[in-house]
Amino acid sequence: MFSATFPADIQRLARDFLKRDYLFLTVGRVGAASENITQQVLYVEEKEKTGKLVEILRGLQFPPSRVLVFVNMKRTVCFIYLLIFFFSM
Repeated sequence: MFSATFPADIQRLARDFLKRDYLFLTVGRVGAASENITQQVLYVEEKEKTGKLVEILRGLQFPPSRVLVFVNMKRTVCFIYLLIFFFSM
């Protein structure tokens, strides 16, 4: 079982499904982002999301910039992959 932040509620849920001798591995502080990571949360209208993502990606310096984009559906991941691939971002 994996969780990027692993909040207390998810930890309790995990205990119900894991063996009693499960391994709990942490990197950094549980529930907090690393100090080496900058998080940005943008609220964008649904119809503006693709354009805003393209704008952000084109503004990055590669390398060493890294981006993590959270989506809620597998087909959205495929769409973003194709967007990046075909537009060579």
